[in-house]
Amino acid sequence: MSGLIAGRIIEVIKREVAAKGRCVLGLATGSTPIGVYRELIARHQRGEVSFAHVVTFNLDEYYPMPAESPQSYRRYMREHLFDHVDIRPEHVHIPDGAAPRERVAGQCAAYERAIAEAGIDPTEICAIGIANQRETTVLWERASGRPVAPAIVWQDRRTADRCSELPAELLRVESPSAEVQGHGGDSKTIVAGRRHVGIIGLEPVGTYALRIRFDDMHDTGLYTWDWLYNLGANQDAIWQNYLDALKEKGLSRDP
Repeated sequence: MSGLIAGRIIEVIKREVAAKGRCVLGLATGSTPIGVYRELIARHQRGEVSFAHVVTFNLDEYYPMPAESPQSYRRYMREHLFDHVDIRPEHVHIPDGAAPRERVAGQCAAYERAIAEAGIDPTEICAIGIANQRETTVLWERASGRPVAPAIVWQDRRTADRCSELPAELLRVESPSAEVQGHGGDSKTIVAGRRHVGIIGLEPVGTYALRIRFDDMHDTGLYTWDWLYNLGANQDAIWQNYLDALKEKGLSRDP
């Protein structure tokens, strides 16, 4: 998962720097991103990516928190990423956890303005991390300039370091909804014409499932972690069965 996500981030950096002269990233802390940051460092050291034209904004900081405290996110980012790549100090933005209390509101307002002025699009990359018995992470990437997402990236503890990129088309035609799966027996509906279907919304349902909203307005399926795991683990066979069913019924993936 870390390698795949780092690869996507590098693609975004190169694309944005080539098009706009810089790339603006929103960064998180905690244990989850550490593997991604390690991978970014390794690829930077191999000469695969430069951070010289990257501008970053961190999501948050503890308060009150001196910058050099072991719990500080400012220190965390230096230790886990910034000290190991060629990012410019003036391009790094992290809320000041040591600001006097009377200045906190003003500082927060200024930080929001800086984010807006940097042109960050909060819909560019959306992630849902859900704490549950399978340590599940779902990443939804919205490709630049496109109104919908082409896939989700899925991983849980059973897949170890392997992850599954589940295309929107596969997710749609294998929806767990009764509309698609029927009520047992041979009542499954073969959904055709969804080659270009996209994802326009993700919503966690408790700690056991994900609701996916597609741009054909289908949103009645609850994708449990077991359902997603099965799609990823058996993706090739499931997809081939779908293609065979289309052919048998004289249907097409095209609209």
